[in-house]
Amino acid sequence: MALDIPTTKGEMKLMRHINRLVALAGILALVTAGHADTILRQHAFDLTQVKNPSVFTLNNLTVSGIGSDDEGLTAVNAVFNGHYASIGHASSSSYQDWSPYNILAVKLTNHESFPCTFRMLVYLTSSPTNGSNMFSGGITIGPNQTQRYLCYLNPDDPMAAGDMKYLRPVLTAPYAEIYSGGTFRNLTKIYNWRLSYQGSAAAHVDVSDLRLIKQNLVFDNMVDAFGQYTDRTWATKINSTDDLQAQKAAEQTDLASNPGPGEQLGTTKIAADNSVPGEWAVVTQNSGKKYLQHPNGNLLWALGVSAVGSGVQTPVGGREGMFSNLPDSAGQFSTCFSIKPTLDGNNTCYNFHQQNLMLKYGANYTQAWENVVWQRLASWGVNTLGMQCGTDFYNNSMPYTQLLTTQYFGDRLRLPHQLWGTMPDPYDSNFQPWMVSTFSKALAPYNGQKNFMGAYVDNELSWGNMTSDKMEFNVELGILKAPSSQPAKVAFVNWLNERYNGSISNLNNSWGKSFSSFNSILTGSWVPTSFPLPKGMASDFQAFTTEFANQYFSNVRSALAKVNLSGLYLGCRFAEYTPEVVQAADKYVDVVTLNVYRTADNFDWALFGGLNHPYMFSELGYAVDGDGTFSGCGVVYSQAERASNLTTMLNRANAQPNCVGAILYCYTDQMVTGRYSDYENSGLGLVDVTDTPHYEAVNVLRNFSKNMYTNRN
Repeated sequence: MALDIPTTKGEMKLMRHINRLVALAGILALVTAGHADTILRQHAFDLTQVKNPSVFTLNNLTVSGIGSDDEGLTAVNAVFNGHYASIGHASSSSYQDWSPYNILAVKLTNHESFPCTFRMLVYLTSSPTNGSNMFSGGITIGPNQTQRYLCYLNPDDPMAAGDMKYLRPVLTAPYAEIYSGGTFRNLTKIYNWRLSYQGSAAAHVDVSDLRLIKQNLVFDNMVDAFGQYTDRTWATKINSTDDLQAQKAAEQTDLASNPGPGEQLGTTKIAADNSVPGEWAVVTQNSGKKYLQHPNGNLLWALGVSAVGSGVQTPVGGREGMFSNLPDSAGQFSTCFSIKPTLDGNNTCYNFHQQNLMLKYGANYTQAWENVVWQRLASWGVNTLGMQCGTDFYNNSMPYTQLLTTQYFGDRLRLPHQLWGTMPDPYDSNFQPWMVSTFSKALAPYNGQKNFMGAYVDNELSWGNMTSDKMEFNVELGILKAPSSQPAKVAFVNWLNERYNGSISNLNNSWGKSFSSFNSILTGSWVPTSFPLPKGMASDFQAFTTEFANQYFSNVRSALAKVNLSGLYLGCRFAEYTPEVVQAADKYVDVVTLNVYRTADNFDWALFGGLNHPYMFSELGYAVDGDGTFSGCGVVYSQAERASNLTTMLNRANAQPNCVGAILYCYTDQMVTGRYSDYENSGLGLVDVTDTPHYEAVNVLRNFSKNMYTNRN
């Protein structure tokens, strides 16, 4: 059970300080939380005092009553009468100490037929207009919706708490997380805060469960014998081996009733209008819609899944207290233990996914389980395998992709913003020969197979993005900081010299600088520190981004040609990008690929729709923060919400003439305690840790795949 009281001397000292404040000022009401919420302490605001001006400040808000919400909690029945109507507290002389907490929670019920937008504002000074490091988080609640929101005034560090990328949900009840920047806020003196309505039309919205929270970051006995939460429940939770067998039998009935669309060789039987015989190709139908073409001449809109396999190990060494029932390493599940290289060095790890497959299908589970996986893929309408699948699944029975990488190329460029690591330096003369040698070996098992669709090269490189000048010019800022021997820096300075016809004075005039020579740029380590950049400098940086990307993609394309890649060059799997980089990729790839964890209304359809080559979502997903899983990329708060987002995104993608597919990430939920390689613990899977399908998402795939060709045509 999670602890509900402080356990360290530091925590006890802090609690004594808080209790003193309570006694002196009567400001904070400290309570402990039981049940399955992981709350160390909390302060509940007394909403029965909403009309007391010494407790709450109301602005343009009418309290029509005080009642109870659907959980029996005190609720203020409020009418926000117009723009900036608010509930909160404002004072220039008295303050509250919120430092023992880091989350401000509120539950809202929207009684209107239109969405209502709010901002939660927490000021750190006595001035209600001083925005220095304040919290300002946006909240939008849909029509006739009830939703709880947790505003993270200061985020906890999940890595420090327990070597996990994402913290487990602090509440068992569903909620949405609201963040505002990542800097630390001093919460010792809060004079002013408010929930501010941003609409113009009057809105009847109930306010309840208003409280401050500090999560308990001690996770003893968090995981049960099946790799699930111990203290929470959901509809498909496995509580015994009998449950596993019952789930197995029920799924067989479901699969028999839903055999799938039955595509031949994983492709539709629709023939290409303009076919390219005998090879994988991108073709355009007379309708203007692009497709992938299988070597058999039939069209394919790729609906895929990545990481189809028997799960990934989670570190257990030194974390034994997190697991309520970890098996004996020499016992029945000894093969589930292994030593893996984690971020903290080699450690003992355990594969709960594999253990559950052994319990479900028998000790020699592999063949029986793989047969079920193939049944599932057919039933779900999946026609493509993405990256990181188990080797048994790359058996040429279904179109599949492979990932090649340049991460082990020796000459690296360190950038200010790095997603997964340093960037290969494409100006190094050894870059292409190294790729030829490396890729030739990696592709040998697949080249020439009819269902080998093609290869990605690299994954989520740190190209930068358009959120700021610093991010947009990430490559140039890294190059300027590099040593004079860095090939990319030599190339950049030579390019500047040529661009300015050898005149350093012309460059200085454009950049507003006073370099003595082009060589001084090469041998120095100057980088701009004032943003936005001067117009001339920004223009040069933007142009060199194109040059750099051309150098990278042209080298990769040439290397793939030299190793006789039999499939398609499937791009570099963008996570971040600038228009210049995407347009450079378009010159060299067969398909531009990108990893997307966002809703359909937050994607730049116009940029990718305007390319000469098609694009494909090499990863698409929504991490469910609930139903036994953790947060992550593209976070949603229920399987139903994931299903809704996935339906909208797939239908929108399928309707785009230039989009040729979407590959979901991933097949199996990550362990709640994190995968060994980077401690990521997202609820992104189509099946959970016990091999139970998430049918809300599965049924989206089934319904979509039945009609994806007729709808597209």
